[in-house]
Amino acid sequence: MIAHWKKELAAVLPDKPDLIVLPETCDCFTRHNQEESHAYLKVRRSQIRDFIAKFALENKCYLTYPANRLLPDWDRQRGPRMRGA
Repeated sequence: MIAHWKKELAAVLPDKPDLIVLPETCDCFTRHNQEESHAYLKVRRSQIRDFIAKFALENKCYLTYPANRLLPDWDRQRGPRMRGA
């Protein structure tokens, strides 16, 4: 997942954007069933968030993305996140 976003984000850097908005399902796999999705979120933890924050700071821009979060009761919550300069 991170390798994919490194490639995609690198493609827009020549334009020197102030803000990059990522699509709705940018931090998860849409073909996972609920059990697979929960397993992925447990392993993923903050890896995508940390990658996006580092990328935004290194490139002096803001990045916003809707992120999935696994709650203690195994439910998921989706909400916007913003990271950056």
